[in-house]
Amino acid sequence: MKTFTLSVSKEKYDDKNAIQWDKVKYSKIDDLSIEHIAELIKEGCCYTSIFKKANFSVFEKTEKNWRGTDFVIFDVDNVKNEITFEEYLNSLKFIPTIIYTTPNNNIKKPEDIKPYSRFRLLYAFETTITNKWQYQGIYEAIKSTFDEALFDTTKKWDNCANSPVQQFSGNGTKNCQITINDVIYNVSNFEIKEPTEEPIEKNKIKVRIDDEFLQNLNTLKPTDFLSCYRDKFQIIYESELDYNEEGYALLPNDYVRIQRNYTIYKEDGKICSKYKRLKDGERRRHTLFCNAKIRCQIKPNISIEEMIYNLVYDRHYFYDNSDGVLSNQCLLRIAIDAKKATYQMVMKKKPLFKVDKVFCYENQIKPNALKMMVRKTLNFDKIKQWYDPTKSVKDNLKFAQNNNIKVGQRTLYNYCNEMGISTKGEMMEDTKIKAEICYISSVNKQGEELHQPTPNNTIQRKYKPISITEWVMADEYRKTCKLWQTFYAISMAI
Repeated sequence: MKTFTLSVSKEKYDDKNAIQWDKVKYSKIDDLSIEHIAELIKEGCCYTSIFKKANFSVFEKTEKNWRGTDFVIFDVDNVKNEITFEEYLNSLKFIPTIIYTTPNNNIKKPEDIKPYSRFRLLYAFETTITNKWQYQGIYEAIKSTFDEALFDTTKKWDNCANSPVQQFSGNGTKNCQITINDVIYNVSNFEIKEPTEEPIEKNKIKVRIDDEFLQNLNTLKPTDFLSCYRDKFQIIYESELDYNEEGYALLPNDYVRIQRNYTIYKEDGKICSKYKRLKDGERRRHTLFCNAKIRCQIKPNISIEEMIYNLVYDRHYFYDNSDGVLSNQCLLRIAIDAKKATYQMVMKKKPLFKVDKVFCYENQIKPNALKMMVRKTLNFDKIKQWYDPTKSVKDNLKFAQNNNIKVGQRTLYNYCNEMGISTKGEMMEDTKIKAEICYISSVNKQGEELHQPTPNNTIQRKYKPISITEWVMADEYRKTCKLWQTFYAISMAI
């Protein structure tokens, strides 16, 4: 007897609408009979394809980790309400191995105009399908035989099952109707051709392009093509920046960069993120064109070869091209159009500065920590331009409000403490001493790091804490009489 492999949820669910999909965990189960799979469905288990790990969370259920499936599955939820289970089953040209009513069968959802008949169809295969294009080809071939007269056109067809990584719920309700048929299909029953890349013919393009480059583009796999030219071309994704000695750069007005889409998820209690691959219907070609135009602005003299190399890189890592729409010919047209376009791309929102991750690594500073320090420094520089130290914090706050300057009272107090300014606007003797000390050094409360002020008010590298005695004995401070007097006054007071 033929057995199958399926990834099944560790929990069973009586109510599909109560399933928290982001918390579902799966385990791969081998040697399942059709009858056993039907029982798991009736018990309310969720199920999906075969993936890299035997036990995995829903966040690991990705195309990269997908290894294959023994079933081609359909989620049919727009059948006219008057069509019965038996009538729909009899209308099918390809008889499903398992067909059952889903939990929301004949139930009106809030977004629906009326209730619909909803079914799920599982077609079992003799051998495991391991190619995504093969799965989708069989899916479309079976779908094309469905009787469209049975569907309600007011509700859009749910095409999510076209992806082999899709997950499905069972039906643990008492109203589940399920039928098993002794039908096992073979891939050879369907005429599915593997998609081939249409080669670019040089005599049909009007731009000069290197013969060897074109031949490699047409013949090599994307990974091999990228490896072949990685020493010749660079991946361009943002305007070049000049980082200062403090590890950050202020972004100029003409700064642009390619924005990647990513998703945030939680795994093992940690917040993680990953890049999202754009799929059909998510304006893939438009986004690729925008990326190409941005590269033209970053590097105006970019060659057509380097542009295509960057577009192949984008397509391979950030786009789903399983349908073959983003062909080499398509990338060539995008590259040519981008170089011809005369308008400029402008970022709607951009940060004021960017920190250098290399600087952070070399100085053992976390990028977020350095961002906070730079943001604080730049903010205090702005305050310094209008703050009147002879007036109190409240008076300065009123001045800011009257002139539409956005600043909080707490920030002004922090500014005064950092700069050694009296919050009441009175320059007492102790305050003067404190200001002079702050000019020399600024040590944090824990005494872990020291920041010296510089003429351009930028932050400094991380230094080892130093004592007052060491400061006084340093040769560079011996020549400053006022500093000696300040430290002398402090030592006498102690």
